Amino acid sequence: MQYLKLSGVLLVLFFAIGCGSKTVDSSQDTSKKTTEQTPIEEPMEETTVAQNDPEGGFMPVPGPDGGDLAGSSYGDDSNTDGDSLANKQDDIDEDSRHGDGDEMITVDSLHAIYFDFDKYYIRNDMKPYIRADAEYIKKQDIKAVVLQGNTDEFGTDEYNFALGQKRALSVRDALVLQGLPKNMFSTVSFGASKPVCKEKTSECYAQNRRTDLVEK
Repeated sequence: MQYLKLSGVLLVLFFAIGCGSKTVDSSQDTSKKTTEQTPIEEPMEETTVAQNDPEGGFMPVPGPDGGDLAGSSYGDDSNTDGDSLANKQDDIDEDSRHGDGDEMITVDSLHAIYFDFDKYYIRNDMKPYIRADAEYIKKQDIKAVVLQGNTDEFGTDEYNFALGQKRALSVRDALVLQGLPKNMFSTVSFGASKPVCKEKTSECYAQNRRTDLVEK
């Protein structure tokens, strides 16, 4: 009897193990099928970033306007590098508009130096007057000269006083290049406060954009 009971228990265990194996295999097959049937989604290619880009794949960075540098910043006794570059370019442009500046003239009194609108460089047509003023100062043995910078009426008072000072300094530096001592010159700016012409014309405005040389 005991033998039969033991045989029955073993038989039950055998069937139980066999069914369990089939269940595991079935679940494994199911997972395999599920894995095979589920498609793998590939990432979509990003194209929106470059849709509006120009050829080359990047957007250009806009630079400054490239506007007029001359007279655009305030200063007293020295020009910034940007001002120097702007004035060099302006000098090149002026070669075609005002000649080469090699003309020789003489003056019987100190002559004012005139400037273009919103500029403080020495125009080519004013260079002969710089040389003539320098020769006159030497000939008359003048010991001291005041350089008075002036502007037209356009712009703020602050801007025009700064521009007038730059014009006075520009004339001073040009005269020093003619062999005159720097310490004989003093500079002052009147801005737009001392016009020599008050008519509302371009010719009149041009007369006010100047540096006067006054013997001290």
